[in-house]
Amino acid sequence: MLGFTSDFRNPESSSAAPRSVSLHAYVSSRILHTAAAGTRPAAGPTGSEEANGVVGICAAATLLDGVVLALTPDHHSCNYRSAVVFGRAHMVTDEAEPLWAMERVTDDLIPGRWAATRYLNAAEPRSTGILRVDVGSASAKIRTRSTGEAPSDLNDEDIRQRVREGVVPAHLVWGEPMVAPTNTTDEVPRYIDERMTEETEEANGYAYHVTK
Repeated sequence: MLGFTSDFRNPESSSAAPRSVSLHAYVSSRILHTAAAGTRPAAGPTGSEEANGVVGICAAATLLDGVVLALTPDHHSCNYRSAVVFGRAHMVTDEAEPLWAMERVTDDLIPGRWAATRYLNAAEPRSTGILRVDVGSASAKIRTRSTGEAPSDLNDEDIRQRVREGVVPAHLVWGEPMVAPTNTTDEVPRYIDERMTEETEEANGYAYHVTK
């Protein structure tokens, strides 16, 4: 799923302030059906999670930055960045917040794309659902280094001469834009070209930097 961290109610809040995660999905997806069911009034004591129209949720994201190759399979690993958030999910039902979230999702992928395209008609937003997760807690884990070998293996010259060790960097590469069969424009817009170059260079630089 596509998503981003921010807060529609306070979009300029700092990273230290309470945050929300907005998730974008097709309106008929299972997760949105589950959240929509939680927004309906439910029997139960006032103040219960169901009665307040929210459901508990966990969302996770991971970026692979490299495969770590050690002298033994037990010491193989990966360089990565991973985050998990736990919170309460609300199906967004007003008119302003879904449009705000759709614009953010679009421009997080390609900055400037929302303004460069035709604006949505009245029917199109209805096919997209936005799930707002008010974050209660979160955790992150990052690995950034080369191999970690056992002293006994480092003292075994036969193994060290036979087994290659190190890190294979891994990162997302933005490829050359391919035109659609219906495209009639002549050149790739500058904002797309800049995004391709910046993202690929940044990801490549980071993946190699953390091999040390």
